[in-house]
Amino acid sequence: MSDLRELYQELILDHGRQPRNFRAMPDPSGEADGFNPLCGDKVHVYVKTDGGVVSDVSFTGDGCAISKASASLMTQAVKDRTTAEATRLFGTQEFVKSEALIRQLLQISPRMQEARVLLGRALLAQNKIEDAEREFRALAEERLPTPAALAWANVGLGEIALKRGQAKEAARLFNQAVRDDAEYGSTLNARAARIRADAAAGATPIDESAKTFLGQFDAALRAGRQADIAALIVPGELSRFIRSAVGTQPEIWQTTVLRTEQLDANTIAADVAMQTRQLGVDHNTTAVIILARVGTAWKVNAIEFVEEIRK
Repeated sequence: MSDLRELYQELILDHGRQPRNFRAMPDPSGEADGFNPLCGDKVHVYVKTDGGVVSDVSFTGDGCAISKASASLMTQAVKDRTTAEATRLFGTQEFVKSEALIRQLLQISPRMQEARVLLGRALLAQNKIEDAEREFRALAEERLPTPAALAWANVGLGEIALKRGQAKEAARLFNQAVRDDAEYGSTLNARAARIRADAAAGATPIDESAKTFLGQFDAALRAGRQADIAALIVPGELSRFIRSAVGTQPEIWQTTVLRTEQLDANTIAADVAMQTRQLGVDHNTTAVIILARVGTAWKVNAIEFVEEIRK
């Protein structure tokens, strides 16, 4: 049995570190997105079929080692299968089954923090609040937690506090996860959850000067004049963004400020939602716009965490 467990663990680690079929496909027959809103793991799968049989399959995306290993193993499992079999395999990632698989993994390696994070999230998704809380608190109290595990523990405990109507405590925990800035998925998730917690607490911080400035930035982008756009951006930054905005001159560019955070006396991070239309194509995205005070005026210094909102 120990040999089997070692083999299983080696398989997960191997696929996590060296995922198979990790590439974009130029001319797929079909594509699909997988997104876990609890953790930010994202997978984009490409499939090519020939006569009802999967002739090629690949994936791209961001996520933890276990998420990447699962996608890698899935691509190997569906290749040369019929499309009906492939659909069934791809669609069986349910939280109950995830919990069972993670518990098997933890029997092999009980201190694997990544797996314990996943277990806490799977439990929370099933509304097993007390069990999830125990997992997240145990992670937070680890003697040497990884930065990612600590951030996800705070996100999980924040979600539990929010479910219990403790909005201020939830906001505090989400804020800590944002400041940990451990990795993309936890930070993205914590930022979105913090907005919900602030709204529930009736205390969403928004700097009016930053909001006014971003309205002016919207107007400059819609007008499409390079000099006007460049004047609102820190010199030397976002040159590619400027060229794109001028070249496609958006028909619609509307930024809604969801929250602002004063990082220091001269820097603000603004969580925003953006509705745009460029070349006739509508986009709804969220992002974090970093503003820097230059002299007495705000200027855009960076645009981070840009995520398309999929309907």
